[in-house]
Amino acid sequence: GRDLFSAYSLQESQTDIVEAIEDVFSKFAIKEDEVVIGGFSMGGYGALRAYHEKPDLYQAVAVFAGHPNLANAWSVPGKHPDFLNRETCKIFKDIPVFIYHGTKDEAINFKLAQSLKDTLLKSGAKVNWKFVDGRGHTYQDNDTHEFYKKWLDDLF
Repeated sequence: GRDLFSAYSLQESQTDIVEAIEDVFSKFAIKEDEVVIGGFSMGGYGALRAYHEKPDLYQAVAVFAGHPNLANAWSVPGKHPDFLNRETCKIFKDIPVFIYHGTKDEAINFKLAQSLKDTLLKSGAKVNWKFVDGRGHTYQDNDTHEFYKKWLDDLF
């Protein structure tokens, strides 16, 4: 996306994401009803935001060590979707969501991931999660990778 540090909050970012996916559809044999959006850290918020903006494009969402309210924390509060808000998360009803987070994440407090999980569950999302004890703000470990791969395999 064009906004390197705006948490995918600019409309241009959402346009970039959709255009990239449409380009892939035009060049490769992709099943358009099996698209999963995911991201790490700021990209975790970006994945939630992308789904929120264009829910018909995605069948599932994966958040890896993501902040559920990043754009509001970094920008003008209240201007962007807050995925700790149950009303905002109603759009995820019946949608598979995968959440990974380390309990010792120094960049994004683990409690935010717990709150995201709880809010999504209360909103009717089909949430699977893997919280790794002692892990920091880093990509998933091998066990989580296998858990995520199984989650993906079970989706379709």
